[in-house]
Amino acid sequence: CKPLPTPTARDEVLFFLAAGDTVPALLLLAAAWGRSARAAPGERRDAFDLYAGRLLHRYLEEYLPRKAMPAPLTGDDLKAEFGLRPSPLVGELLQVVEAERLTRGAFSREDALQLVQRTLEKKGSLPRSGREPRSPDSEDATS
Repeated sequence: CKPLPTPTARDEVLFFLAAGDTVPALLLLAAAWGRSARAAPGERRDAFDLYAGRLLHRYLEEYLPRKAMPAPLTGDDLKAEFGLRPSPLVGELLQVVEAERLTRGAFSREDALQLVQRTLEKKGSLPRSGREPRSPDSEDATS
């Protein structure tokens, strides 16, 4: 038997986002099916049990606490920082930021802005000359 590919942390977060509150039920249902008479016994079933348990733990102990924290950016932030107009692009960018925030342990507002900048550059969608990187002192210089 060929080994199954190992999902990345980002793959797992995308699954959590897509499945929403049904993640625990889906994992328990899959584990129960794996234990049923229809499933083939053996190494893959045991590996899946371990993976499902780890995934459930990650969902409850890492994903949900991160999800409860406020997002580093809003659509208004994207409009102000990058000159974007209300559009599906703003929603796409917020989804990219949310997936990255939930995947990584520490993810600041500046990290989010840099991610959006890179994403817009890749898409060729910077509406202005782009966002100028700010030094930490530049925000206080005008105060």
